[in-house]
Amino acid sequence: MRHFLFIVLLLWLPLAAQAQQAMVRSGEHEGYSRLVAPLPGSLDWKVMHAGQDVTFTVSGYDKGYDVSTVYNFISRGRVQDITPLPNGFVIRLGCDCRVASFIDKKQYVVLDITSPGVKRSVAFIPMNTVIDQTPETADTADPQAMDVALPLAQVKPQSRIKPVDSPTLARAPLSESEQESLAEVQRRLTRELSTATTRGLLTPAPGPPLPLGRRAQVDLSAITLPDAPPPIPKPVPPDDVVNNMRVTSSMDVPGIALKADDAQSLSGLTCPANTSLDIVNWADNRPFHQQTGDLRRELYQEFDHLNREAALKLAKLYIHYGFGAEARQILLLDDELRHSQKMLLDIASIFETGIAPPDSMLHALMDCETDVALWAMLARQDLGVEHTVDPRPALLSLNKLPIHLRNFLAPALSRRLLAHGDAGAAATALRSLERLPATLPSSAKLAQAEIALDEGHVEKATDGLADVADDNAEHSPEALVALVDTRIAARQPISPETANLVEAYAKELSQTELGPELRRAHVLALARSGQFDNAFAGSKKLDVEDATKLQMRLFEELTASAEDVVFLEYVLERSPQDFTKLPKFQKVALAARLFDLGFAEQAQTILSDIADQPRSDTRQLLAARIALDLSQPMRAQAELIEIAGEEADLLRAKAKQMAGAHAEAHDLYRLANNDEAAVLAAWLADDSERFALSDNTIFGPVLALSDAAVAVPPEVDGMLARGEAALTESSAARQTLLDLLQAPELNVDLTDVTQ
Repeated sequence: MRHFLFIVLLLWLPLAAQAQQAMVRSGEHEGYSRLVAPLPGSLDWKVMHAGQDVTFTVSGYDKGYDVSTVYNFISRGRVQDITPLPNGFVIRLGCDCRVASFIDKKQYVVLDITSPGVKRSVAFIPMNTVIDQTPETADTADPQAMDVALPLAQVKPQSRIKPVDSPTLARAPLSESEQESLAEVQRRLTRELSTATTRGLLTPAPGPPLPLGRRAQVDLSAITLPDAPPPIPKPVPPDDVVNNMRVTSSMDVPGIALKADDAQSLSGLTCPANTSLDIVNWADNRPFHQQTGDLRRELYQEFDHLNREAALKLAKLYIHYGFGAEARQILLLDDELRHSQKMLLDIASIFETGIAPPDSMLHALMDCETDVALWAMLARQDLGVEHTVDPRPALLSLNKLPIHLRNFLAPALSRRLLAHGDAGAAATALRSLERLPATLPSSAKLAQAEIALDEGHVEKATDGLADVADDNAEHSPEALVALVDTRIAARQPISPETANLVEAYAKELSQTELGPELRRAHVLALARSGQFDNAFAGSKKLDVEDATKLQMRLFEELTASAEDVVFLEYVLERSPQDFTKLPKFQKVALAARLFDLGFAEQAQTILSDIADQPRSDTRQLLAARIALDLSQPMRAQAELIEIAGEEADLLRAKAKQMAGAHAEAHDLYRLANNDEAAVLAAWLADDSERFALSDNTIFGPVLALSDAAVAVPPEVDGMLARGEAALTESSAARQTLLDLLQAPELNVDLTDVTQ
């Protein structure tokens, strides 16, 4: 048991470090159900059994426990319900069950919910009593290490058990060979008894509690007596003298011969040995029809009795060649085969439907290190993300299979590993086929394209998907859907021929599970190929909910890629209420394109349907630009509240200048490092002294001209002389104004400036 729990620890540590919530695992055993809860850090934990409720809490822990997968492997007979708490969970018992708890390696708390009348070697929690332990103290009082069930009143929860002094045995020391044999016998006996106890096969006989001295460990090899007689030589025992013990129970995998050192999964089930799944040797070199013919002739004996041995061989032969439905049909001919060969039935279901039944025991064997790991991964639709998966046993098992099975199973395993997030292992699964001289099947090409897409190689992925689509093979429709989605996400064009091919598959497979996906892909392909009339018409033929979602996607495509005329035709003919269900980012993009095309009022109407709280920089900046275009400076300033940045300062300055606050506009332009606009705002502010425009090369001469008085020199006398002087001054003024108007620095956009 200690070795088993240590293996559980090693397999579970990556999960505990990765998940935010601690995952509660479960396993069904004979007479009891087991829950295993990770113990974060060195924290105190408590278990209280009151009535039908068992409460488990951890002090100082607030991330909660994930109990979503508890009922995947146990029934509700003993554990009727389980409710998570911020620092633990509450178990509602479905029977008059007793509960035992102990901690393992200071990392996990194990709760065993035991049926009434079932005797266990662990101590039960008394009713209405709190078991309060810490990892340091609980490890020494591990009830799993007790030889018999002791009343809890005999040993206090936090008291340490101190062994008594070792007794002195009056016997000769053992020889080296005897000590080795004895140690091996003790090791195997301990392991077998622990396995049998865990499975509920062994229960202690009721009786009075034994004294603590009976449980003291005695190291026989350390006892030496000076007056002991010399050891009597004994013959060396044969190699198989300690290999004659094995404990099995009904919890073992049916129909499989197990060894004493077989490993166990986290759920407590024994991992089948590789010899039990030696599929490559379930057939010989004779032709298929000859092998099946010989076995079918032996299938029924006299009086029409089924020959179970021949039926099992025939089912294995069918599995060797990948005929799942035929294998299931043979195994279901006999009740005994149905119950004893459940694993073969599940493997046959994988060949027939792609997954195993929900109640298959393969789901609980995915962490095994034998060949069954491959079938456990293929038994699921996806591997999930609740725990870490080691793909190496499955990949090794895949390489042992015949080539025809690898062609079928390698792409399925690769796609499951890729969905789990392990692109490296997914590529490794396909390399078992790439090394073969034969052409890759379409399923493998599709898996290759998905791996390339996951790695960011869009061009390689689209080329691979297009290749599969052109093969006109089993996976061509699925590849077409993936090709359309990939090109739309990458903003790549789609040809009308591709859209027509998707339409053909959509009509052919309309009654299959892939039918809705093909219809959706067809509508999107029409939009990306520029056929928006057909795309909008096709979206209306779908279900109401699907049509609404699809039209949102069509408006996104319309905004991103449609020509201006087509875009305005579909947008302007609709009322603003038609766009209320669009996501926020689509509304902003739609309003931005309308504004760029000169339809500021329509853009403002669409933006007004978006709440300004919480404030979004993109939405508020666009709303401010639209307001300035519609000569609404006060609304523009309101839209820019709490918005910072250089672009916001420029828009805010334009709004101030449009409202006539030229001095404030000058300060904002200077803050935005726009010196030209700042000088113009200073000129319009009519405060030359404040802004020191007299030194400006553009406005300085004009200011000097406006401040200068036309003075007639004293030496000039007469009307004509004074008139000539005035004309000269006027000509100089005209030249100064002309230089002002032709200055390159004033070639700025003055549309937002009031004169």
